[in-house]
Parts: sequence; structure tokens; C-alpha cells
Amino acid sequence: MDQKLKKINCPVCNGTAIVKVPYDLAREDVLVKCLICKNGKVDEDKVDDICTDDDGFKRLLKN
Repeated sequence: MDQKLKKINCPVCNGTAIVKVPYDLAREDVLVKCLICKNGKVDEDKVDDICTDDDGFKRLLKN
């Protein structure tokens, strides 16, 4: 039996699928598509795999 994964709001974009780039990096107000999710939702088991890089961007860890 195939078990469906529970979807939750993305902790990076709070379910909007859009993230504001820090002003320090872009020197202007920039909005980009979230790199973690596609539509504001992520699988519950992937939340623990999100890490923050040195530049402040959040990414999924690759196994």
C-alpha cells in the first residue's frame, strides 16, 4: 500500500512560493520564486533537510 506524504506550508516562504532577496545581496527590492517548494507546500519529511548557507539562502540538503 502506497503511503501519501503529508504536505505542509513551506517554512522558507510561509506558503507563498515567493521569497524576498536580502537587500544586502541585491541592492534593490527583489522577489524570487522559492527554491525549496514549487507551490508553497513541501513534504513533511523534507523540512528537516532545509539548511541555511553562508550567504543566508536556504537550500535542501542533497543525500
